[in-house]
Amino acid sequence: MRARTSKALIVVILAGVIAPTALLPVLPAFAAQLAPTVTTVSATDITLKQAMLNATVNPNEEQTVAWFEYGPSTSFGVGTEIQFAGSQSYIQSLRVRLTTLEPGTTYYFRIVAQNKYGTSYGNTMSFTTAGGQPNTNPPAGNYTPPVYYPPPSYNPPSYSYSGMPAVTTLSASAVSQTSAGLNGTVYPSGSATNAWFEWGATSALGNSTAAVSISNTATYSSYSQTLATLSPNTAYYYRAVAQNAQGTVHGQIISFTTHTSGASAGTVATNSGAPPSGIGAIFKSTSAPKPVDPGALNLSSALSRTQPWPGAKIEYTVNYTNTGVGTLSALSATVELPPEVQYISSDIALREQNGNVLTFDLPSLKGRKDSSFVIAGVVKESAEIGSSLIFNATMDYTDALAKRHSKETSVSAVVIAANKAPSLLALAFGGASGSVAQWLLMVTAFLAALAIYNGIRRAISGFSDERKI
Repeated sequence: MRARTSKALIVVILAGVIAPTALLPVLPAFAAQLAPTVTTVSATDITLKQAMLNATVNPNEEQTVAWFEYGPSTSFGVGTEIQFAGSQSYIQSLRVRLTTLEPGTTYYFRIVAQNKYGTSYGNTMSFTTAGGQPNTNPPAGNYTPPVYYPPPSYNPPSYSYSGMPAVTTLSASAVSQTSAGLNGTVYPSGSATNAWFEWGATSALGNSTAAVSISNTATYSSYSQTLATLSPNTAYYYRAVAQNAQGTVHGQIISFTTHTSGASAGTVATNSGAPPSGIGAIFKSTSAPKPVDPGALNLSSALSRTQPWPGAKIEYTVNYTNTGVGTLSALSATVELPPEVQYISSDIALREQNGNVLTFDLPSLKGRKDSSFVIAGVVKESAEIGSSLIFNATMDYTDALAKRHSKETSVSAVVIAANKAPSLLALAFGGASGSVAQWLLMVTAFLAALAIYNGIRRAISGFSDERKI
């Protein structure tokens, strides 16, 4: 009986050794080569003209730089100074104080971080500065200097970042029947940079403006170019592009529509004749009454995965809300999937598909109501590891004053290797979309645990039998 007990104990010991040993060949796969992981955190210390922007950044073991984008709209337009965020593999806090804001104004912001594997964009958040007139004489001690990571006591290694430029497409300006101004911002990222716009009558673009030289400064630089000879009442698409010695970066594609050659939208037809006999006192004006609140659309979007791998399914959800009272009509949505994603299906009827550009017609939306739709796709096997996937949605609608509007939202993800799963727990509970290697790893761990369990049970059983003897 002692021999039986010894054998059982040997099984337990071997299982304890084999279990972790079986995992050794695949553990290096978890040293994922990833773009930084970032999260935008709510702003704090908000006053008339100041606010503290907050975020967390995980460099994922690569030298990383980070900055905030902010502005009075979700197009941002302004960037803070680039900061060195280290090269460790744990989450750290990052914050910057803004000191030249306008009172009573809503600002939008997000964190952006970049290493050699790609650029990561945090979620967009907003805050509103206090109203009233600016206080030009704040009390002494009310201002806290900016706090950056690393703290002053830490001296990071000498590091001069020179990477691909950061570029943002801004809304078009001075749109007329036949012309429009294209706008963008560029951060040179330590190298001499050229910038231009790509544009066209479809999201495939096809045309380019002349390149302009952007000086190598430590701030964002704005640039604009004017398109002439456009067609009236036509939708045009464009994006900002920047290039330096490290590579070429494309901003998100956005659109504008040139004005019509006839009456402006929203004109109300009136009767120039005399009012009907006997009711002249009622019809004092032929102007149609205007609703107090014509309705307005608020748009946002999200992804089911922010770090998909080639072959992974990914869902793009677009949420929209009528924040006003008037009913919004003639809603249509144009969704552009990144080239690396193959469209599979959607939970609303597809009107038209032109490559990766999808068009949908949506029902009217009453005041104070919200809705959403989901588009499913799969990341192509040819997608490059570390590449950014940008999902863009534009919704056009008519408000209760018969005016046409357009809203846009976008969100991004970063492609990772199929075997770069974040943790064993994620494998165990992350669903059936993992790679074959990940499933083999999970099965191996399960069998090892089962062997340990059986070994312990036999050892206890053998020990009980010995005591009976």
